[in-house]
Amino acid sequence: MTRHHELGRRVFWWQQCSHLTNFARALVLMRLLAPDMFGKFALAVTLASYVSILRAFDFRTPIIAAKALDRNLLATQFNAEMCLALLNLLGSLLVVPWLGSGYEEVVLMLMVALVLVDAVDASFSTPMYLAERELRFPFLTRAKSAINLVSFVACIALAWGGFGVWALFADRLIASSLLAFVIWQQTSWRPSMDFRRESMVYFLKFGGVLFIGGLLGKLLFGFDQIMVGTFWDNETLGYYSKAMAWARLPMELGTGFLSMMALAIYSEGSREADGAAGRRYEDLSYDIAAIALWMTACMALSFGDVVPLLFGSRWNPMTPIFLALIPYAVVRPLFQNAAQCLTSLHEQRYFLGVVAVITTLDLLSVILCLGHSVLWVAVVSGGVLWVGYLLLEWRVGRCLAPISQGHLAGPFGLFFATLVVGASIHMAALGDPWRIGCNAGLTVIYTVVAVWEWKQRKRMRRRGGAP
Repeated sequence: MTRHHELGRRVFWWQQCSHLTNFARALVLMRLLAPDMFGKFALAVTLASYVSILRAFDFRTPIIAAKALDRNLLATQFNAEMCLALLNLLGSLLVVPWLGSGYEEVVLMLMVALVLVDAVDASFSTPMYLAERELRFPFLTRAKSAINLVSFVACIALAWGGFGVWALFADRLIASSLLAFVIWQQTSWRPSMDFRRESMVYFLKFGGVLFIGGLLGKLLFGFDQIMVGTFWDNETLGYYSKAMAWARLPMELGTGFLSMMALAIYSEGSREADGAAGRRYEDLSYDIAAIALWMTACMALSFGDVVPLLFGSRWNPMTPIFLALIPYAVVRPLFQNAAQCLTSLHEQRYFLGVVAVITTLDLLSVILCLGHSVLWVAVVSGGVLWVGYLLLEWRVGRCLAPISQGHLAGPFGLFFATLVVGASIHMAALGDPWRIGCNAGLTVIYTVVAVWEWKQRKRMRRRGGAP
């Protein structure tokens, strides 16, 4: 078993506990809170990400990818990141009067409060980066799982007590505050007032391109929700934001334990010889694709029947939006994986160019969707991201050649075959018991075949053969 597979095994179950807590939170909150409350919170989160524009400067990647660290470099990073977080907080207070005529007061109050939480996150950034660089992911996932459970209990209690949308904010504040306490207790590093020009020049050279990419990324992954919240209504945004949250589930629940380690794994592989980075990319991208495609297919087959059962009939309008986001659900973890591989190879400029292209396409396409159904916004979000992923994958293949370009053919072939059969079952207009039974049987067959294919590939890895 390779080192990254051993780390993945140790991290996996703790992450599943955390995501199980997230699912329970969503299940209870979607019963307690109305869709428009989720819409207001999603709008506040997106506005806060735009206001906190300076936090888009990426300090994490230069720290993890650095060949050697010294005390001055870490102190400079911490002081710079805290200054940027405080400037963001000041900026959020200054833009409130300017935004006041276009948004509700509660949305603006939540926006400022979320920027404050972002400052709390910045306060433990350095020890967090050091833990990731040292591959201490088992400790991080255990800590986050325990904290997630505490914040879940507090959030549900506040929602039950009638605090509405502020219960969603309390969840974030409690989680960030507790994580800051735990991280600082487990590190020997302490901040100082050192701020070296040489260290800042390193961050600017390495992270400057990533900063522009971060700005474009905020537009790419937030513009759709801003437009839905502005030109539709809070209830529609509530349906859209929760459908998007479920579409991100294959990345967060299924492949999150691999994605969180990808940058550190690729950075370590890029410092080795004999094509280590190429082999790691093939193995990791295959695992990510297999898990994400399986989860997306299972959700697509059952989503329409599960939503009214778990969340109530008032959430039924969310189902068609989720189905339109299936291409997004599939490609999002693959896009992130390819991006982290290129970052480890110091191909930031190419990545920035790709993000600029697809962000422009996304802005124009979403604007063209105005006046039409919100489903078109969902379709555009997935289509644009697919364009970006194919461009990134092409570049990875050039940088890590030779790698097998067909290493994902098996998972994708099985996925498309399952969706075709599932669509045929739906078009057959069977009664509910028959349709549910057929979808359940199809899910079992998909799972058995996917596990068999994964085991076959695992045997070939052990033998050192080609995928």
